[in-house]
Amino acid sequence: MRFIKMSMVVFFMIVFAGMANAQLVFGVQGGVGGSAFEDQESAASSVPVGVYVGTNALPLFDAGIEFNMLLVPFKFEETDPFLGQKVKLEFTQTYYGVFVKWYVLPIPVVEPYVKAGAGYYSGKLKVEVAGESGEEDFKNTLGFNIGAGVKTMTGLYGEFVYHILSRELDVKNPDPDEVKKAVYNNWMLMIGYQFEL
Repeated sequence: MRFIKMSMVVFFMIVFAGMANAQLVFGVQGGVGGSAFEDQESAASSVPVGVYVGTNALPLFDAGIEFNMLLVPFKFEETDPFLGQKVKLEFTQTYYGVFVKWYVLPIPVVEPYVKAGAGYYSGKLKVEVAGESGEEDFKNTLGFNIGAGVKTMTGLYGEFVYHILSRELDVKNPDPDEVKKAVYNNWMLMIGYQFEL
């Protein structure tokens, strides 16, 4: 974990040092997302939105910081095998991280790229059963994401990003036998617009 934190500090130093001679861009985006959770019975969709600030510190590379969240969270409905009742589950996700884009084939009209990022994920789990509901926070956790996209010369772009993370609930005095990290991988298909600052 210490190595990852130091790597992020070095990344920020490189990015901000390059910003003195590079153009800053600001982007806004929104789209649709899908769950790829561990052992899920059925997939759920979401509506993510986000913003980022980036710079072309190196030729063919953009680097920056980003934030995204689920405007509409993942929602599941399952039957509890012990109670025999419907259980509604709702998962939120917020992400703060850094990214690097590599423009693999820069041509005048469109620029395809691949993307990699890392950062901290947070969120909540809401459970509703028999008309009663409760909410628990997830522990903040480090996760990764990879993706690919295409940017046009007008500033419009589209990208697909796959988030890789595991989570556990942030509960006081948890039972060691019940503490388990679960995989909460998910994907997002985003459309956005970026402009120079």
